[in-house]
Amino acid sequence: MAGWEAATLDYNFTYTTVSHPLGDSQKIAMGRVYELFYGTTMYSQNDVDLVRNVSCNTHTCGFYSSVVEAGSITFGSSGAGVLSDDLGKVVGVMSSGDGGPCPRPSDPYGKGSPIYVIGSLGAAWEHGFHSLYNLSREDEGSAEYEVYTRSRPTITVGNVVPEVYPRLGPTSCSVALQQSPARTTTVRIAAVQPWLVHVVPSSLTFDETSWHQEQFFNITAAGEHAGDVGAQQFDIRLTWAVRTDAGEWEERTKTISGFIWPGQPGTGFLNPWKIEVPFQDVVDLDTLGPDIPLVTERNGPFVPAGFLEYYPRVSMGLIVTTCLNSTGHGSRSIVSSIFSADWSLDTELPQHRRQTDRDECKETVTMLQQDETYYIIFYQQTNLTLPHGPDTGSVAASISISEASRLEVLAYFVKTHDLVKVKDLPFKESYLATSVPTVFYYCPKTDIALNIKTCSQNTTVGVVVDVYDDKLDAIRSTSRAGPSISVNVSGVDMAADRVYLVMVSPTKTEASVGRGTRQFCLTLEEMRS
Repeated sequence: MAGWEAATLDYNFTYTTVSHPLGDSQKIAMGRVYELFYGTTMYSQNDVDLVRNVSCNTHTCGFYSSVVEAGSITFGSSGAGVLSDDLGKVVGVMSSGDGGPCPRPSDPYGKGSPIYVIGSLGAAWEHGFHSLYNLSREDEGSAEYEVYTRSRPTITVGNVVPEVYPRLGPTSCSVALQQSPARTTTVRIAAVQPWLVHVVPSSLTFDETSWHQEQFFNITAAGEHAGDVGAQQFDIRLTWAVRTDAGEWEERTKTISGFIWPGQPGTGFLNPWKIEVPFQDVVDLDTLGPDIPLVTERNGPFVPAGFLEYYPRVSMGLIVTTCLNSTGHGSRSIVSSIFSADWSLDTELPQHRRQTDRDECKETVTMLQQDETYYIIFYQQTNLTLPHGPDTGSVAASISISEASRLEVLAYFVKTHDLVKVKDLPFKESYLATSVPTVFYYCPKTDIALNIKTCSQNTTVGVVVDVYDDKLDAIRSTSRAGPSISVNVSGVDMAADRVYLVMVSPTKTEASVGRGTRQFCLTLEEMRS
């Protein structure tokens, strides 16, 4: 028997989890939960603080601390189901952790031992999981399967968290069936809060020939003043007929939730505030509302955020200073992240977050290339929060953005080890291949031509190499050829006393060759005539 249980269990239970981290070989881990706690604060360097100062007797405690006792688990195992050995059911998912991939039986709780945080299905049920089954928080949330059966057809909904900007017009969602229906199937679509949004059309029909083709419905804010009172959540209910394994027909319902965003710029990904630098402002993050896509990366869902857009006309260093002017429950600080035009953190030069002389203020330092669009996001770094829950509240924040010297920022990155400084040639070192590029900093004393290679038995993943000068102009790149284990860039001309950056970007989807470590070996040497 197997299934799932949306309950918060007492600690001191054992579990098993199975994962395929980053598409690599299967990892099976067995562990023990030793602590129950309220929430987490996650930082950009993947550091995690556990929030223990909230009573589990009065709040839903949503996380477990656990130690891995056998097997293996590693970066990329997050999201794997956690099966309680006693219940034989999934009770949570792997969230984050610290330590090496393998247990240390002699010192399982010591430094370097794998200790992981598990998110509880009980907390997920409390904070919205129940709505997927059209049940209340008080209803029981669990399922048991002796023989797995499925009522068909099931459906796929695209844009499962629709965002509506009243002044930008309707938002569309797609629907398709996952199996050919036994008869023509009509999916009825209705807004649970018709005073907030309208849905057109109200139904979509699929037959035996069109069942796999996407059809669309539009969601429009109701009324010209929608969004004037801040972000508001709405729900869309989809209902259709399914046939059971016994041949009986019954109705199935799926509910998706979305948001209407306030109309002023800066409220979301699709409606950023276009700015010039220097910039300074004070913002009430409560009026900007919770934004789902951003904060699932680091802070969990529903943390209020502000969105700025900047287009630098010259390459420059940038310092973003954010300060928390008022606090709410669980607040820690206001922080910022800088994204490229495709909302990616991974293709950019490093950005480093640092503490200022004022405890309530943080700075993010980075480099920007000229004539590229960037998005600057600022948000509350806090324990996980939910809309209309105990963690919500008005958060006043001040933000200032200023230009900095490129060389000053590069020197700072070397000092903080965000860049690897190459002192002498020839240079040859091996580095772990992570989800972000590794950037090397080199300042030649004389004019030279540089050869760059990754050809080595120590390189186990494909990489792309980009070379930049001190103005962040790309002077050589292997991106067109695609990732390769064997990269050879020859004769890169470099002038004396100028700074050059060599960026090595591992492919994100490729598993390592064999079962070894994902790594690359970089060789830099002067080209001899």
